[in-house]
Amino acid sequence: MAAFPLVLLVRIALWLVAFQSIHKYLLDRSRRKESTHALTHAQIYKICWGVSSAARRIPKASCLTQALVAQYLLLNKGVDAFLRLGVSRNAKGKFDAHAWVEVDGKIVIGENEEISRFIPLPVLETEVQSKAS
Repeated sequence: MAAFPLVLLVRIALWLVAFQSIHKYLLDRSRRKESTHALTHAQIYKICWGVSSAARRIPKASCLTQALVAQYLLLNKGVDAFLRLGVSRNAKGKFDAHAWVEVDGKIVIGENEEISRFIPLPVLETEVQSKAS
């Protein structure tokens, strides 16, 4: 898996294009397939680890960048991955946001020690996930 180029492209795209457009573009291009066998937790972890590792080498590759890429890669492997966004106020009272991906209700990328302070927004409805239902 070559996560680095995809993380880099998504990071650049987020500077130039609205999040919703990028999310829709990635979902429309995901080669979602019915999986004959589910990925193991170790395989899901390996994909997410690759995304996180690539993000550490790319300036400002935020949680949103990582979540978009991880969701795309997991959907391509037949995993129902849901992008989640959460909001909160930081210690100074300013708006804060965080993005993560869940598989089977468990966070697979974007978990951190402060995640409990974020109020999750409703799951983004996607054409790809709707077709799978």
